[in-house]
Amino acid sequence: MSLKKYFLYEKYFFQYYIIIFFLSVTPFGYGAMQNISRSYYYYIKDNTPIDQLAEFAKENTKPDDVFLILNSEELSFPRKAEREVFVIYKFFYSTPQKIYEWYMRMQEQEKLDRDIKQITATLKKYRIDYVIAKNAQRLPQLEEVYKNDGFYLYKIREAVNLGQ
Repeated sequence: MSLKKYFLYEKYFFQYYIIIFFLSVTPFGYGAMQNISRSYYYYIKDNTPIDQLAEFAKENTKPDDVFLILNSEELSFPRKAEREVFVIYKFFYSTPQKIYEWYMRMQEQEKLDRDIKQITATLKKYRIDYVIAKNAQRLPQLEEVYKNDGFYLYKIREAVNLGQ
């Protein structure tokens, strides 16, 4: 190493050290802070309408009940309520049979989002125990069991639910 390069290195040693320190520590520190904040917010009870609905469902329904969520992109309900939903929008199935089942359920969901009156035909093919809607639904197949500022929860009447 030449004398000039050595002195240049010595002159900027502290700056090099700081840059190397931040490049090596920052990703780990940032990741740790994200994990801490996620954990913190996961355990805090929010008081949003979906949180209230999920709490009600968790306390007043059976763990194996299936929920149909109408016209909503609400993805946190199954996790918060610890209940199954009719269709999961996130695609992760791997076998052809499961892909086909997912696709057919997506078609049924879209059909019901357009016209909930077709639910009787869907109930003959699939098991659905509850319907979650943002608007009031007036159908003989649905019995209102809960409502809050954002959602209505309806139980499917026993005589109607013929699904598997």
